[in-house]
Amino acid sequence: MTLALILACNLDADDTGNKDGADEAASSCDRVETSLPLDEVTPLGFAAAEVWAWLEGTHSTSFSLVEDESERDVAITVDSLGTATWVDLEPAESSGGIEPAIDEVCADSLEIDGTIDFVVSDGTFDEEWTVALSVDQVAAASARLEVALDGLSGSYTVPGGMTDGCDTSNFVFEMGFSQGGGPSGELMLWCEGSDGDVAWAGQDLLGSWGEGESE
Repeated sequence: MTLALILACNLDADDTGNKDGADEAASSCDRVETSLPLDEVTPLGFAAAEVWAWLEGTHSTSFSLVEDESERDVAITVDSLGTATWVDLEPAESSGGIEPAIDEVCADSLEIDGTIDFVVSDGTFDEEWTVALSVDQVAAASARLEVALDGLSGSYTVPGGMTDGCDTSNFVFEMGFSQGGGPSGELMLWCEGSDGDVAWAGQDLLGSWGEGESE
């Protein structure tokens, strides 16, 4: 399996006797959530209702799998659940533990709750999820979903051998929507494993879908 990203850490005990010190590197941002009505204007200058005005409905484009490169049609239907959350991220005070290796940007955002139907024309995917879509500008939204390998309703299965050596693995769907530009995204396989006292994790591209027209 060829991994697009590999992260490794030593599993030997650190000076405190703990295993895998990397697990203790928490987010460098504190998260405070506030429920909002859809029509309330956020600090970003727009309300969730303005996003739903263009986002709700069916977005269609082409979908392809890396394994065969043939194109299929995909219809992605987004419906509102009528709730929204303002997410205020602030730099966290240091706890004196292990700090993240990369500085994290603490950017506030709006999350809007909805459902997504992800249906590919040949039946490989026929999914329905409840999601929180992240919004930081009025004309764009995104969502990231982690799905168990046995959690799909469609016929798709991971090509043979791709999970060899993985202790744990799952699908990751990265979705983007833009006003007037249609949907785009990637389907990836996330895999974690270990080799002796070294733990590793990585992801491999399985499929993608591109810009399309919204109905």
